[in-house]
Amino acid sequence: MDAWRKRFTRRVVGGTLASQLPIALTCAALAASSGTPATVAIVVAILALGALNTPLYLRLRDWRDHERRSLARVWAVELPYFAYFAGSVFFALTFAPVLLVAGIVGGGALVGASMRALLIVCALVGFYSVFVRRLWAPVAPVVVEIDGLDPALEGFTIAQLSDVHCGPYMPRWYLRRLARRMSSLGADVCVLTGDMITEGEGYTDDVAELARHVTAPRGVLAILGNHDYFGTTDGVRLALERGGAKVLRNEGVAVARADGGPALFIAGIDDNWTGRDDVARALAEKPDGTTCVFLAHDPSLFDEIASHGSVSLVLSGHTHAGQVGVPFVTHRFNLGRIKFARSVGLSRSNDGRVALFVHPGNGTSGPPVRFGVAPVIAKITLVRARTKSHP
Repeated sequence: MDAWRKRFTRRVVGGTLASQLPIALTCAALAASSGTPATVAIVVAILALGALNTPLYLRLRDWRDHERRSLARVWAVELPYFAYFAGSVFFALTFAPVLLVAGIVGGGALVGASMRALLIVCALVGFYSVFVRRLWAPVAPVVVEIDGLDPALEGFTIAQLSDVHCGPYMPRWYLRRLARRMSSLGADVCVLTGDMITEGEGYTDDVAELARHVTAPRGVLAILGNHDYFGTTDGVRLALERGGAKVLRNEGVAVARADGGPALFIAGIDDNWTGRDDVARALAEKPDGTTCVFLAHDPSLFDEIASHGSVSLVLSGHTHAGQVGVPFVTHRFNLGRIKFARSVGLSRSNDGRVALFVHPGNGTSGPPVRFGVAPVIAKITLVRARTKSHP
């Protein structure tokens, strides 16, 4: 383990242990209230805290996302650990207000019962976040009004996946199901907007498998994200092409419906993190007067793209909306908003001319956890604007 990895491991493990102290001390207090000597209860709780986080330490020490990992280790050890991790974080965020209310309302007896109930709720939240919500992607219909859209393109549909992060936590059966569900929507074109892997080339065959099962009448288009260059240069591009997708790297293509007529120009940009992006080049072949949809993995590029004046819609991903948000108000309250003003969903430029849709992502990076932020298959429908969206 190199020096940087050691420092990173110490920080992550230290922060995780600190965040789990509330659940450990609460369990010790409940044990003590049931007759266990307090000192024994605290010592056992602290030792259990260290032991329970062994999978995290081993995961960070043996960072091998460039190699295929043992399914037994992933599904029998790592994912159950992350369910515990998610539940303990939820406990750390909620135990203080629950404790306060229970103490005010019912005193000591209610406090103990409330903490036991909260532990059960947190266990369910952890299980749901890792084993249910993360692997359940509903279809999200998105209607985008486009100024000057040719009547022949009214109702043109684009299905989008983003940030799939093929790796040990995304089993192949799920990738195939995701691809087939996307294909079944009957969209005119399917797009994959970057971060197909997490790191390295150990799971590029899964990228090809996913792309192979995605079909659309007017083809499958893809771009690359920052993770697609972590530990590889061309591995993801080659895998997408093996699967039948056309990878757009600072270029665009004209896409018409099967009956011909006016085409939609779809441009795609290469990764901006590694300085491979070139917006002007991606738009160089766009015919005048043609409606343009622009694929850009990182929504931070939106203002630059919109400033070119020839794009109607930008499709992005990258943010995952932080993977955690407040249910029912996710668009307003999610961890992604810490860094991104436009962290998820549909928005427009200040002048209203250009729309942006930020996909919440289908996979995860960091902890394989989602709560309040659903992975989706976006089905985007283009319609003519009823009124001008700008002066």
